[in-house]
Amino acid sequence: MAESNVPADFVLSQRGKRLLHFDKNLFNLNKRRKYGDSYKLLWQCERRHDTACAVYVTTDDNGVVIKQPTVTHNHAIPVGRAEALVVRSNILTEAERRPEAAPAALLNEFVTPAVALSLGDEKQLKQAVQYRRKKIRPADPPTAGDVLITDQWTRTMDGAQWYLGQVTLDEDVAHIFAANMREPSFRSFLCS
Repeated sequence: MAESNVPADFVLSQRGKRLLHFDKNLFNLNKRRKYGDSYKLLWQCERRHDTACAVYVTTDDNGVVIKQPTVTHNHAIPVGRAEALVVRSNILTEAERRPEAAPAALLNEFVTPAVALSLGDEKQLKQAVQYRRKKIRPADPPTAGDVLITDQWTRTMDGAQWYLGQVTLDEDVAHIFAANMREPSFRSFLCS
């Protein structure tokens, strides 16, 4: 078959693997072959194990489809799956970027009725948000003396100073946090 030079889209699976989204179907990377200075990537239908679908797509390094399938899929098109994976990826990326946002708020922000049924269980999505945040959060220190509070954590989300320092008595360490209650951001926080 002649080269088609069609650009392809990529989405991330639930485990973070890159999937090729082409012609409304998803493909897993099967082989990567070197040709001179570049590579050709052979993608196989993600349903090959459960339906024995034998459809393959070939792309170059940049994700441009250079050889389209020569056979048709032997299963129905997975309606909304690729879109649901994009929404899931966006939720998890935003969870890292905005650690203060509640998981339910992130779901309300990104989930639309069009992808709600394809996304799966709400509880599992919230757990995925918490798991992603746990991966980027620093490890808990073994003792209070090992706590290191850096510049980022010395201020409130509004930018007000709230870390006053630490007090050491023998081997015990305590950290002191306080804020000026006259600042409008704190009054509104306490009143709401």
